[in-house]
Amino acid sequence: MSQYRLKGARDLRKGISIIIFLGLLVGYLLLFGINAYVFSSIIPIRIHPQGFSQSMPDNQTIRLEGQFIVENDHQNSVDISDFQINFTIFAENGTELISQTNTQDLIPRQQNTTVSLGFDLSLADITLEKFYALNNSDYIIFDMRISFKYFLYGIRLGFDLQADLGGGP
Repeated sequence: MSQYRLKGARDLRKGISIIIFLGLLVGYLLLFGINAYVFSSIIPIRIHPQGFSQSMPDNQTIRLEGQFIVENDHQNSVDISDFQINFTIFAENGTELISQTNTQDLIPRQQNTTVSLGFDLSLADITLEKFYALNNSDYIIFDMRISFKYFLYGIRLGFDLQADLGGGP
């Protein structure tokens, strides 16, 4: 009788171990499947600049305006939230001239959404250090950082553009 109880307890522990193992295996496969789905649905997202324009609403302000179209229109897409575009302009020596962040709260799934940007550079905000840095630069650097939340993931992208000021020898 004692051996029968030992064998029964051993079989019970073995059965519980197999159930726990199968539960973990299914959990890992499910987690892998969700991650694969999310990453494969991020790949088709496209962000297209629609051009920028410059204007001077008054003698003291330079305004830079532009738009981006965010294509989140593929079939497996999910909503994009907390979409932020951080736009910074640096002088050649690294002095920050202007920095501004634009936020779009929600970009719905299966739609194209236009994100508008507008940056004002007031001459009153230009310090002497910024003026000298800009005046002594042969080029300026446009730094753009894009971040957004997609499903449970935070995605960050960034790139720098260099623009020649045409004031060289």
